[in-house]
Amino acid sequence: MTKEKKASIWVALHKAQQSVTAVGKGSKNDYHGYSYTSAEEMLTACRKALHENGLVAYRLSWKLVQLETSTVVLSHFCVATTDGSGEEDSLTAHVEYPAIPGNGRPLDKAVSAALTTSFSYWLRDLLMLPRLDGVEVDNRDDTKYNHEATEALSLAYRIRENATDEQLQKIEASLRPKYKVDSLTEVPRGTLKAMLEKIEKTKGEPS
Repeated sequence: MTKEKKASIWVALHKAQQSVTAVGKGSKNDYHGYSYTSAEEMLTACRKALHENGLVAYRLSWKLVQLETSTVVLSHFCVATTDGSGEEDSLTAHVEYPAIPGNGRPLDKAVSAALTTSFSYWLRDLLMLPRLDGVEVDNRDDTKYNHEATEALSLAYRIRENATDEQLQKIEASLRPKYKVDSLTEVPRGTLKAMLEKIEKTKGEPS
């Protein structure tokens, strides 16, 4: 790679950072009455700044990572020049962002929100944009957030990780007739804790 190619993406990114100073708060929370910068507004403003300076940004890939107590969306982002100078003239970054289920927001919606918001935050960092009272997640009203769904997800994950195939088959077979649910995460937390305790006690014992 020539020095010119090495420098071009940094020059273009420098110009893009200079071309945008902040993104205004164009959205309003009707219930609480405050204005905020939505992820979509951030994406739109950043895309304009990048394109006008010969840059494109995109997500190369993403995957879900299940941790012991939470689910994380791991995205692989890339920003590259548009002058056809080749794959080498690009910058990549791995960004982790939590997918947090809650009341009225099952895991699939939490993942979709995490994908959009992580892209927004990465672009804001890339272009060094200051906060104007934060973007959507900073102003989200979490006073009614219910932690039970997240804890149930963690317990279900630990059960699946520690249970034998035979134990897991018995548990899954009992979901509908015994607990009237279709998923392990819908079982009451107290029951999940009891299941996990029993599994951990029998772990390592001869069958």
